[in-house]
Formats: sequence, C-alpha cells, structure tokens
Amino acid sequence: MQLDANWEYVNPYMDQYTVDSFFSSGIGEQEIDPYALNQELLSSAIFFNLNKWRVGKKREIYKYNNKLDGIALTYINYYRKYRFASGSVNYSRLKKTLRKVPKFIPLDFTFIEGGVCAPFLMDYKRGSFFYDRKIEASKYNLYYGVKKDAKDSLYVPKPIKKATYNQVAKSVVKEWQKGKTNTLIRSKAYELMSIRVQQLPKHKYKKKIPVTKVIFLLGAYRNKFLFELE
Repeated sequence: MQLDANWEYVNPYMDQYTVDSFFSSGIGEQEIDPYALNQELLSSAIFFNLNKWRVGKKREIYKYNNKLDGIALTYINYYRKYRFASGSVNYSRLKKTLRKVPKFIPLDFTFIEGGVCAPFLMDYKRGSFFYDRKIEASKYNLYYGVKKDAKDSLYVPKPIKKATYNQVAKSVVKEWQKGKTNTLIRSKAYELMSIRVQQLPKHKYKKKIPVTKVIFLLGAYRNKFLFELE
C-alpha cells in the first residue's frame, strides 16, 4: 500500500459549503441512485452531519485535511469490503496501518486515528428481504419479506425504497456512536478530518441491498491532545 504525501485534491462540496449552508441548501436531500452513487456528495453529507452532531455536543467542528484525505483514499482503494464491516476487529486492522503512517509520510500533526463502516445505500432496516424482477413494483427489484410469500395472489409487495444522502449520512454517524469510534468522535483533541466513500462494484449487488465502504480519519496536534488528557 503506497501512501501519497502530496495529495492536493479537495472535495468540492466540502470546499463550497459550511455546516449551515449545506443543510439550508437541501443538497443532501437528494435521493441516492444506489448503483450510481455520488461518492463526493455522500462523503460531504457524512462530514457535515458529523459536524452538526459535534456542535450539539458542544464540540468544535472538524476541519477537512488533505493529507488525511490522501491516506484515507489509499486505504479505501487497497482493502476490500470485509475490512469495512463494523466491529472491533476491523478497527484493530485500521489501527495497525495508521501506526505505520508517520514512518512513510511527514505529518504536521502528531496523532492520527480513524474508523470504518459499510452502510446500506437504501432506506433499509435489517430484516428479511428478497429480489424479484417479475413483480415490477420496484425499479431495483428489492422487497421486504420472504420470496415465497410473493406467490400468493393476495400478497402486496413492499419495495425497499431509495434513501437520501442525509439519511445514509445519519446512519453512518449513528453507527460511529458505538465503542471506540464513539470515544474518538466525541473527543475535543482531534480537529482535523477526512471522510472517504467508495461504492462497491455494482454488478455484485443487483440481488443484495447495495452498500458502500466508508472511512474517517482524524488528526490531532500534540499540545491539544495532551491538554485533553490532563
């Protein structure tokens, strides 16, 4: 895995909006086409939803950071989906990589942390679902329930609907409010952030609820980090 120390890209949504203007614009209320995801918009929606949550917890908002973004992009490109499923095991895998980062690229901040997840890209709550292209009540052929029920002439199928960018972003922020990542996103020490989203190959998920890989990275300056520990 080759880390990039000279990453200069800036997500245009993060560059254009503030927390307030992002939500007042309504851009995050666009519905997601789960097979044609705007990865930059979802990354930004998560960033601004997390910062909105931080404000509610009397914390300073995170600042977007290019070097963290280059590291996040490298990680998300290199590892497959199973590395992004929620759980302490995957946090440990990410942590092992982050420990090595200062050996390969110069950082102007001292501490780096992060977390991962793989959220659904539709308005789906966990439970039984099935795929059936014959019913024709859903563009994506995905329905709640069990497929055998669809054979009943009185059965009324319930399609799994699209989600908005803000809906998915809120589900990600909620997922991170657990375990180790909860401690990180509540911390007053970390002030630099990058969030990266990457859609999985769509041909693999036609008969499944589409998901995407998500990673966040946080950076902290030494003085502020140590001040929080005191």
